[in-house]
Amino acid sequence: MKPPTTLSVHVSRFLSHYLSGQRDLSPNTIKAYRDVFVLLLRFCRDEKGHVIERLELQHIDAKLIGDFL
Repeated sequence: MKPPTTLSVHVSRFLSHYLSGQRDLSPNTIKAYRDVFVLLLRFCRDEKGHVIERLELQHIDAKLIGDFL
């Protein structure tokens, strides 16, 4: 089994530790953030041809976010 990518580690920590622990956001808000990440990953796969399992933090740049939005 491959180790998780840095992107997956950061997203997981952001959702589970930062948003819920440090920011104390509601479960519905955290789910909304999660859903946007899912949409972004699908966009990366379907529109940009990225392999999600190999996506790293450095692949997410301003241009990609602009294209996604």
